[in-house]
Amino acid sequence: DYDKELFEALRAKRSELAQDMEVPAYIIFSDKTLKHLAHDKPHDKTSMLKVNGVGEKKFEHFGEDFLQIINP
Repeated sequence: DYDKELFEALRAKRSELAQDMEVPAYIIFSDKTLKHLAHDKPHDKTSMLKVNGVGEKKFEHFGEDFLQIINP
């Protein structure tokens, strides 16, 4: 189970980034990855990199934006 409110906030951020970059949302993170983020609630780079679907490159591009939503 995961935090549905947090998931929706992460989806909104993903949509915003996807529009800015003119790419499909799934290119940034899949729904499955967002659900993992909403469940695990990583607090830093190390814990976020443990989430399936988050690698160094994706963290480099998007990690801080998503960490700010997870840990306001």
